[in-house]
Amino acid sequence: MTQERVRIELLGEPRILVGEQMASIPRTRVRALAYYLAATGKPVPRATLSWLFWPDSTTDSASRALSIHLSYLRSALPQGSLITSRTAVGLAPHCSTDIADFELLSASGSDKDALAAFALFRGAFLEGFALKGAHPFDQWVEAQQTRWTARFAASSCRAASILTARGEAQSALEILDTAAQADPLNEEIYRRRMRIMAQSGMRAQVGALYQGLVERLNEALGIPPSQETVACYQEIIGSNDDFTASVRATGQQFIGSEDDMPFIGREEQLKGALEGAQGRLVLVQGQAGIGKTRFLSELAKANGMASLTIALSQQGKSVPFSSVAAIVRAIAAAFDWAKLSALLEEQMPADIWATLCCLAPDLSSHNRSSSAAFALTALQVAEAFSRLIEAAAERSPLRILIDDFHNVDASSLSVFRSVPTHLEAGRAQFVVALSPALMNSDAASFFNGLQKADLLRVIRLERLSDSQMMEVLLFYFPDIDATTANRLVELADGNPYWMRAIVRGLDSGYTEFSGKNSLESLFDFILRPLSPEALTMAEKLAVMEEPCEFRLFGRMCHGSSPQDVLLELSTAGITALDHANHVGFLHTQMRNHIFDRLSREPQRLATAHLRVAQGMEELYGESPANAQDIAITNHYLKSTHPETCAPFAAKAGDYLLQVDDVDGAIHHFKLAVRYLEGSRKLDCAMMLYMNMTHRGQLYEADLYVQEAITVARGQQRQDYALAFEAARSLVVLPEFKEVQAGVIPCYRRDISPRIIEALDAAENEALSHNASVLLVNYILGFKSSYYMIRGDLDRSKDCLNRLIGRNLWYRGGTESSTNMLLQYSAIVTLIAIMNWFPDERIYGVIQLEEEIFRETPINSFSATSSGVKALLTNIRGDYAEGERLMDTAIAELRKTDNRISLASTLVTQAMLVHRHAPGKAYAANLEAYQIAQEGQARYTLVRALIGLVVSSPYKQEAITFLEELRELAGAIGDESLYTKVARVASKIKDKRNRASSA
Repeated sequence: MTQERVRIELLGEPRILVGEQMASIPRTRVRALAYYLAATGKPVPRATLSWLFWPDSTTDSASRALSIHLSYLRSALPQGSLITSRTAVGLAPHCSTDIADFELLSASGSDKDALAAFALFRGAFLEGFALKGAHPFDQWVEAQQTRWTARFAASSCRAASILTARGEAQSALEILDTAAQADPLNEEIYRRRMRIMAQSGMRAQVGALYQGLVERLNEALGIPPSQETVACYQEIIGSNDDFTASVRATGQQFIGSEDDMPFIGREEQLKGALEGAQGRLVLVQGQAGIGKTRFLSELAKANGMASLTIALSQQGKSVPFSSVAAIVRAIAAAFDWAKLSALLEEQMPADIWATLCCLAPDLSSHNRSSSAAFALTALQVAEAFSRLIEAAAERSPLRILIDDFHNVDASSLSVFRSVPTHLEAGRAQFVVALSPALMNSDAASFFNGLQKADLLRVIRLERLSDSQMMEVLLFYFPDIDATTANRLVELADGNPYWMRAIVRGLDSGYTEFSGKNSLESLFDFILRPLSPEALTMAEKLAVMEEPCEFRLFGRMCHGSSPQDVLLELSTAGITALDHANHVGFLHTQMRNHIFDRLSREPQRLATAHLRVAQGMEELYGESPANAQDIAITNHYLKSTHPETCAPFAAKAGDYLLQVDDVDGAIHHFKLAVRYLEGSRKLDCAMMLYMNMTHRGQLYEADLYVQEAITVARGQQRQDYALAFEAARSLVVLPEFKEVQAGVIPCYRRDISPRIIEALDAAENEALSHNASVLLVNYILGFKSSYYMIRGDLDRSKDCLNRLIGRNLWYRGGTESSTNMLLQYSAIVTLIAIMNWFPDERIYGVIQLEEEIFRETPINSFSATSSGVKALLTNIRGDYAEGERLMDTAIAELRKTDNRISLASTLVTQAMLVHRHAPGKAYAANLEAYQIAQEGQARYTLVRALIGLVVSSPYKQEAITFLEELRELAGAIGDESLYTKVARVASKIKDKRNRASSA
């Protein structure tokens, strides 16, 4: 029997055809299911479909709903059209789609097929179709519409080119008119329309078309046309002085403006850099203005190798992993990111892919849900960075050029230590440029390590000779008299930038070049004619220390036209608008000059910081905690109203906890506590106190908590006062620090019942006051720690479960990283308790939590992601994978100062491997023992001693460790510990003395 034909068309108003008839499928969600399966073109996991169409339902409910809707779809289509299995669903091969036909036709290369592919477009992707109550599906449709609009524009341009070549210009213009309606800001469509019009004798209409584009771009994005579009228009209408001036005024021609200066005197260094880049990192160094940026631009053109240039900003130094993120974005911009990201997502482990997405969340475009990283550690970022470089350089080596490397952040430096791997493999070349005077000790240490390994080639750019500087000058003014030329060469002092500034001044009519302050006078000459609005804007840019988005530029203009202000600054040669739509200074020397002028008037400087902070708050202030909060805090702090920084300091501290910069978080929480009022001040005081105690800053932390108790009592907030007092009592206990690090007690200790009485009272007060979720979470965490130290694990588990339950109930857009940190700490502790004291009920809670938090990109909690996963993996019986994950966790912890967590993890590792790898277990126990002794971590010390007695290959050594364990048990005084010691002692009777074999 012949299989009945099924065709699903998605490009336009969607339709499902069975034979020649429209299929009757009344249920909207069933049709949506068919459209999604048709668009993917391959089997889709049932879990993905359940989440996509029923995101707010439980897993079981969504699965049942999916089965019901699949049965509806199966009955609506011919038999055999829907292929299902226990885990996946797809359409049969005989089901055709218009998007599959488009891919096939557009890839053939023939004109006939290209026109046929274009003809498949009937409108936007799923035009007019909507589905209620399925936000993930809506987001997918939106992404697909954007993608297919771009494909339609490209297909239209290709079809128009074919028709134009055939002499069918009018048909080509009609196609492009339709494409422009679908994608009204696509400049490529306008360029093609202008060229076809010019070729068809419609040159007079080109101006109106171009002006329409200018108005659309200005209205929608607030930007002028690109340099390429301007050049196309100029080529068609003919160049004249007025037009050239207007083009120059846009600022576009200043992008890469060093390129219009002759490249003189650096040929040997360029050759050396190209040779040195084979297997080594190349460091280009020299004073400001010596030509490092121009040198990198010449390197980018050499050998035809794919090159990426990244300029690091001074403001980025305070943002962890900002330099790595800048490289990730540069790679995304240079490659087909849709294809590359799909490949990376397929090849990378889920947590590493999620780490990459956390680095640059705006680039994440993957369709399937992937596990977000539990912790954004340097080790994970290094692996994600390495895999990205490998994928980008798979076909041919990649040259990465990093300018202003003295602005690299410390977190990125630790990641860049993996660079030698790529150098040795020949995958990538790295060239960095910096000013040695601005380099910090961390960067110097980084280069020292490379030099010791013979992996560094240093290129020093010195001053140009007088004859070379004369060549530069004569390039601009070939008829200048010798006396003036010699004076200007002497003034420039071998610095190409100074010569360029001099040339710009001469071109502007400035001739007073004499004395050591000539260049400063030139800068003042350039600034003098500026309008008050343009000068104020230049001052705001100067205090920002980095290029700003044009959107932010517009917000900071405060009533003035941003286009007019940019026009004035660009015409004066002060700023430029780059291809990323950022406004910045053409040269740092001009920025420094403006900032120095401003610094002489503290009130004006503070006002400039205030205006910048207000503009940033208006644009970014409502977003979740992010790196912009650090900048807003800094600007408000330096402004005339430093107290305004308070809420952003709290958000900045929250963000810095996400990226494991605890010291940075402490600094910002201090600012928040200083300026905030009411309960928000007390919440920040609690976060500050706990992070300072975690860092061992006990004296200073106690001063802050005493002040917080006084403030709480003054506000009649007994809940906070009691919680702070209980926290002070707990923090002084050595066992508390271990419990906070996720270590489960192995003995009981009697501590004052007043602590738990205070915590119970604090919880009751907090609930009656409807206190913040954060305070109640801290109280429950303290109660759990108290019960754990007392040996009452059942009550401890109850507190942890309540903490988790509250966070599930109150989860929303206002939750902080600290709340999530407490949540994860509770989960980690439950996992650890289950490992030592198995409990099926806890295992069920953990399974639920693991699923719920898979998508949460929180990055800092009491144990590493790999350590948690290792415990879960071992509990589930996959011991080999558990051991691998535990090794990864230990490697991560070695890079931190969390020595207690490291010791505890080592003891756990020893416990997991002591049967099949006794030598590894012994080494892990011994290291944990040494760390526990140094840190007076008695829980870990007891476990390490037990492990050493069991795993030591030497009987006498085991006896020595046993005696130490007995002494420690006597000091602790817990009878249950004596019983445990007796069991351990029995192990020695059967221990063979391996000393001779060793």
